[in-house]
Amino acid sequence: MLFGRWLQNVFPDVIGIDETSYSHTHEEKIYPESGSYNCTIKCSDLGGNVDRTSLTYTVERDETPPQIVRAYKEQNKLMITTDEASECVFGINDCIYQFDDGIKMNTFDSFNHFSDWDPDKTYFIKCRDKFTNEPYPDECSFILRPTKDYSN
Repeated sequence: MLFGRWLQNVFPDVIGIDETSYSHTHEEKIYPESGSYNCTIKCSDLGGNVDRTSLTYTVERDETPPQIVRAYKEQNKLMITTDEASECVFGINDCIYQFDDGIKMNTFDSFNHFSDWDPDKTYFIKCRDKFTNEPYPDECSFILRPTKDYSN
C-alpha cells in the first residue's frame, strides 16, 4: 500500500499523495466540480522536514457539445461553422448513430467544416469537441434538409 493511502486511512482529514517517486516529484489526480478552491499543501519527509504552501484555483468544466452557428452552400459544398473547435460527422438516415459511425466532414481550421452538397440528402450532423462532448446517440447537433436550386 502506498504511504499516501495509509496516511489517509489513519488520518481521514489528510489526503495523501497517490503517486510518489520517493524524491522531489509527487502527483495527485483530482477531479473537482466547477468552482473556486483554496488548498493547503503540506509535505514532510522522514527526517521531519516540513514545508507548506497555499494554492487557489478555479475550475471551469466544459460539458456541452459544440453548436453549429452557421450552415450554407458554397461552390457545391455544404459548409458549417461551429462555435468551438470540433470535429463533425453526418448520417443520412436519422440521428440515431454513434459519432464514430458517422461520415467525417472535412475541416479548414476545426471551426469550419464541409462536405459535398447533395440536394437529395438530408444531413443529420453531429459535432464533438476536444473534451469529447457530443450529442446523445439519438440526437443531432443540426439537421439540414437542402433544397434544389431552381434559379435560371
